[in-house]
Amino acid sequence: MIYIHTALSVEASPIIEGFKLKKDMDTKEFQVFGNEDVILIVSGVGKVKCAMGIAYLFGKYGVCEKDILLNVGYCGSSNLDVPLGTLKLANKVVDMDTGREYFPDLFVTGYEQECISCFSNVITNRKENTEGVFVDMESAGVMEASYKFLYPHQTVIVKIVSDYMDDERKDVLFLKSLIDKNLSNIEDIIKQSRDIVCMAQGLNMAEEDAILDRIRANMRFTKGMMDLLRPRVRKAKIKGYDTVSILCGFLDSKSSSKVERKRVFDELLKKLK
Repeated sequence: MIYIHTALSVEASPIIEGFKLKKDMDTKEFQVFGNEDVILIVSGVGKVKCAMGIAYLFGKYGVCEKDILLNVGYCGSSNLDVPLGTLKLANKVVDMDTGREYFPDLFVTGYEQECISCFSNVITNRKENTEGVFVDMESAGVMEASYKFLYPHQTVIVKIVSDYMDDERKDVLFLKSLIDKNLSNIEDIIKQSRDIVCMAQGLNMAEEDAILDRIRANMRFTKGMMDLLRPRVRKAKIKGYDTVSILCGFLDSKSSSKVERKRVFDELLKKLK
């Protein structure tokens, strides 16, 4: 199943029309539309509502390794040289309230990738410290919900530049046109994501997991390090890397200090990049 999340109806309507989705009249908690292949939910603005909507969607319809989650929505840019309507994919999401960082596993090609800074409020000051130049209010909620249900390669954050972080209000028809003009790109992203999921389905990570456990014990890697390392190993295996050989090269490493632990960790990540 292809799950699509939007925060706003204006973001959803071009997708509903383009994919010929019908409203689920049995769902009262959120606006939900779908057909045999696609289910779309409109959650409302903000990362909390977003996470609630996605969790509700997965709870009602179920989710498995074959499914894909796309967050499609607007973002602001502090870079006036980026044309409105430009499509970006998030390769990193920063929750600006907590400082937590999320890293979607992006295999989709042909589109510019950027860091998205997620705020709880509308940012209208281009001088704000945004950890980058692209901002939204949902991406951290998408990633938080996604981490609970999916592998990182099953989630794609699709952002379309709608404003320059100013107070200028945009016409609804103009905003719809930004999504409408990118429908073919969204279809291509879905196709690529499906192909990736098919490649990854049934991936046997047992040998890698066993080696990782030995490396963790030897190096005393923290839980945070392992949370970053395990998806990186999976991503490398999907890419076709000989992950067993790479990991075996670190079996004899021992942790003598925090500095040494960090050095080995960074070296391992570099080998898997």
